[in-house]
Amino acid sequence: MFQGLVLFYVLFMINFGEVRFYIFVAILCGFAAYQALMREIYLKLLESFIFIIKTMIHFLANLVRTLIYQPIKGLILLFISLLTGSVKLLYTIVKTVMKMLIWVIKIIFKPLLWLFAALSYLMPKGMKRWIENVFVSFAGKLRWLKNINVYIKEWIQRIFHK
Repeated sequence: MFQGLVLFYVLFMINFGEVRFYIFVAILCGFAAYQALMREIYLKLLESFIFIIKTMIHFLANLVRTLIYQPIKGLILLFISLLTGSVKLLYTIVKTVMKMLIWVIKIIFKPLLWLFAALSYLMPKGMKRWIENVFVSFAGKLRWLKNINVYIKEWIQRIFHK
């Protein structure tokens, strides 16, 4: 379609818009000569040119993928692996230290618990109720802290144990 527009534009500029029969005959002869003499050569050249361009694009895509994309991807994966490994190690250390700390606290407070149990038999009932109320109020606060601890543990396990 574009060739036809160009042809009629050129004819309009040369002949001032006069279209003559011999112009159509010349166009027809040129098309017939192209079909008879040049079509095979032109199509082979066009196909080889398209193949060369396609091969070059494929080569450049592989080159970019190999030299740019894969190293960046590898560095990102390395960074993520190091980060998650560090966080897991830190989590394990904190968990171990907390277990040891709880064990030490249990050992320290066990004799005090025995002492308070022995003293509870000697206390008046009013003082026992007051102490129970204090412990119940602390128990509510400790339950709230335990819920937060459980939530944090579940969140960390969801992140690292997928």
